[in-house]
Amino acid sequence: MERRRFQRVAGIGDLNCCLGEVVDLSAGGMQVIRKGKQPIQQGDFVNGMLEHDEGQIDIRARVVWVRKLGFFRWAFGLEFIEMNEKDLDNLVQLVECGHHECVGPRLWAAA
Repeated sequence: MERRRFQRVAGIGDLNCCLGEVVDLSAGGMQVIRKGKQPIQQGDFVNGMLEHDEGQIDIRARVVWVRKLGFFRWAFGLEFIEMNEKDLDNLVQLVECGHHECVGPRLWAAA
């Protein structure tokens, strides 16, 4: 049974996030890897920004899960909340670009 509501793509290009390295992205959330001490806890709310070739997207998200990957290395899943319409449209365009041919540089590849 598929639990996901949104198509997910794995990042391979020029996408920067202040929260860490974006592993995959969908219109509903993303998975991030971060080094250092455990940065956040499940249930926390975080604010951040995704920067890409076409601009930036402000995000507010809830931490859905946190996993220890190794010594001072963590993965966490975020669910986007309270996103304005412009940022949501930009995010959907980024995700769709990973599954279709785009004009300009390709930012994403299918997972």
